[in-house]
Amino acid sequence: MIARRHYTRLGVLDLACAGTAALALCIWLGLGAAPLAVLFAVAADAVAAPPTIVKAWRHPDSENVFFYVFVGVGATITLMTISSWEPQAWAFALYQVALCVLLIGIIATRRRAHAGRLRPRT
Repeated sequence: MIARRHYTRLGVLDLACAGTAALALCIWLGLGAAPLAVLFAVAADAVAAPPTIVKAWRHPDSENVFFYVFVGVGATITLMTISSWEPQAWAFALYQVALCVLLIGIIATRRRAHAGRLRPRT
């Protein structure tokens, strides 16, 4: 598969995430089981998160911290508007807040650590 001057391949992780997301959609549409569908959606995203976390750790400058800030703020606003505290209403938003806080912390910490190594000693 070609993606803008770069080559990429779909691997087992990509296919597992796509399959889990498709299963979530089928459960929701086919069975009308929103709580179970949300659980599968969170699982699909959680399976895909480790490569992003590792990349943020190794190459913090390659990540846009504002993206995670905005997604986290959006998920927080979603949590503040919930009137029915059933899992399908809050699970994905809470997961997003947790992941965004983790990624923002990693990016900020690692950027400071990298900046400290780049300063010349006097």
